[in-house]
Amino acid sequence: MAARLPGRAADAPAQFGITVPRRLGGAVVRNRIRRRTRALLARLLPQAPRGWAIVLHPRAEVARAPFAGLLEELSQSLRHLAASDPDMRATHDAAPTRRP
Repeated sequence: MAARLPGRAADAPAQFGITVPRRLGGAVVRNRIRRRTRALLARLLPQAPRGWAIVLHPRAEVARAPFAGLLEELSQSLRHLAASDPDMRATHDAAPTRRP
């Protein structure tokens, strides 16, 4: 889920929330999902559309999926979101994409 933050400048950093419900597993699994999701976000923060609030609802597969695949999937989602934002198109298209 993503939404523009009303009343905030368009150049304000994106805000992220992560929800990991109990049905995804025990505390160890849920914490692993949170840690991996935060690590993904740390790498992709420069690509995040500014001025947005984004809530991630990761699946249980995040705990064991290859990190590179998760990185590409989230990167693609952020690019899609940025492309849907008219304020971001010009600046996002000019930004280089870094691949590990």
